[in-house]
Amino acid sequence: MNKIEIKISKEDKVTPNNSVFIYDAGQSTNDYQHPEFVPVFSDSLSQAQLNEAVTLCGADNRECIYDYSVTRDASLALATRDRKETILARKISLSNSLPIVEISSQIKLMNKRWIVQENAVNVLQLTTTDADMDTVTVINLSNNTAVSLLPNGSLKFVPISNDPVRLSFQAKDARGGYSVVLNIPVTVCPSCSGRGVCDLNSNPLVDYLGGLFRVQRCICQPAFTDQQCNTTLTATSGTVMSPYFPLNYPDNSFCAWTILSNQIGAVININITEYEVESCPYDYLNIYDGNNTSASPLGPFCTAAPGSITSSGGAMHLVFVSDGSVTRKGFRGTYTIQNKCRMKNCSHSCEVLSTSPRVEQCVCPEWSRLDPNNSSRCLEINGKLNDK
Repeated sequence: MNKIEIKISKEDKVTPNNSVFIYDAGQSTNDYQHPEFVPVFSDSLSQAQLNEAVTLCGADNRECIYDYSVTRDASLALATRDRKETILARKISLSNSLPIVEISSQIKLMNKRWIVQENAVNVLQLTTTDADMDTVTVINLSNNTAVSLLPNGSLKFVPISNDPVRLSFQAKDARGGYSVVLNIPVTVCPSCSGRGVCDLNSNPLVDYLGGLFRVQRCICQPAFTDQQCNTTLTATSGTVMSPYFPLNYPDNSFCAWTILSNQIGAVININITEYEVESCPYDYLNIYDGNNTSASPLGPFCTAAPGSITSSGGAMHLVFVSDGSVTRKGFRGTYTIQNKCRMKNCSHSCEVLSTSPRVEQCVCPEWSRLDPNNSSRCLEINGKLNDK
């Protein structure tokens, strides 16, 4: 506040004759005029007064500094400081462009709903924008361990059909501004057994949270099949591929392969490096750690190639499913049946005689026999050591 000289002429003085106000009985303009008041200007304050006020108010709040220097009332000065800071915060808030969080435009939705596969990892890319170029943080409002945010801004969701979850997210910018809440409607395709597939064309089986969480039905559709599509494989190695590979597989495919070994202690390894499908829940490959779909699932595999997978025993079951539209190249993988002997010192090979209790022994080719003095060595029939 700087000293300002104001010249007020007698004509400008408020008197009972020119006042526009109405006064109580017995009062006039004289009761509201104080000619004895002498204003205090900031440039008349001592440096010591100003330093003390700055300690209380900070160097940038001139209003607080003036009030404390003149009144010596700390509570009054701090109230002035707080009012100014509140006004400044409101100005900043009113000038702030609020952030926006939304689903990436590259994501394929069905009727504005996210189609997800039960008991599988489903990933959805979110994007944020802020007109002020502020740093934006996405907040997960879902309050469920099945939903999490990944470092790249995507959300990960592992749904369970009987556990409805509200997928709600909000963006917050560096100025404290919040976006409107983004609620993502989801349609859950259940884990269908046998030849069942998710029916996305009929009404949902059940509807939760006002339509934000829907569970569809499983149906059985006529499926493509041929001699190579549903078979049991017992060779020690071989190839498994989707129908017509490397051409596009047909619509409504349902193919099942069972890889079996009669060897005690054998395991099956399959390596799938070529993989191109429409993605869950439309088209996918599932692999089971056993000889049918009742065994533990190792998938489903929705977009990325499964790579190398090894069973826990001598059976592996693969199921490939496609829906009624959009086909792609499919997949191709090679498998081997491996003997998982733990013995490492056999001169030729080893076989498992029993898994419970564990019994293993070294074996020799037909033209040789085990050395009676060393059960890990093979001797030729003429008695010479076989080191091959």
